[in-house]
Amino acid sequence: MIARHNLAEALARTGDLDGAMQQFREALAIQPDFTPARHRLLVLLTETDQLDRAISELRDAASREVIEWSGLVADPRLEELFKDPRVVVLRDKAQE
Repeated sequence: MIARHNLAEALARTGDLDGAMQQFREALAIQPDFTPARHRLLVLLTETDQLDRAISELRDAASREVIEWSGLVADPRLEELFKDPRVVVLRDKAQE
């Protein structure tokens, strides 16, 4: 799982964002609560204007209760994502 995460980071640095996102997803398939992979996947999805996919990832993580909201909300790269009303509802529901 760490190897996939590291490969994803390397792919992102070289500009292969699709490959990076796939490796982050594979790391999460192995360990769904691996926060660094989820965080970076959400950043890449947001930065590549794939908000619906980012929201789907959040929904999936929230349904399995494997999400660390505080770190995500604090990341300015995810500001656009957290303005979406669907995400506000997810976050509020998780914090009840």
